[in-house]
Amino acid sequence: MVNAIVLDDNWRWPAAMSIDLAEIRSRMPSYNPNSTLDDRILWLPSSNGIYLASSAMEYLRTPHPLVSWYKIVWFPQNIPRMGFILWLAIKGFALYKSDQRQVIAESEMSSPGLLFVQRVGM
Repeated sequence: MVNAIVLDDNWRWPAAMSIDLAEIRSRMPSYNPNSTLDDRILWLPSSNGIYLASSAMEYLRTPHPLVSWYKIVWFPQNIPRMGFILWLAIKGFALYKSDQRQVIAESEMSSPGLLFVQRVGM
């Protein structure tokens, strides 16, 4: 990987054909590489440098404060489908069922009473 741009412990950068490559080059450390060492991949957002899906999710997500109702929706004995439907209702989404298709729609006028609307008399 790195050895593709290193020759005799010196950087051997190709001509910067793009702004992106020029930016990468400008951000590289000023020290010369050591060809006797192996390349290592480090996940910088993690304290130990090891990549985990959980650390990637934590790095990418936007943190929000805990809501007061989370234990009503997500608890050990919950039924996931029911928890999801309740979560939709709390968030102000309505779940409509028509023509054997389910469509999740956000409505300004939605209320818990409008959670299910079903056509009667098929």
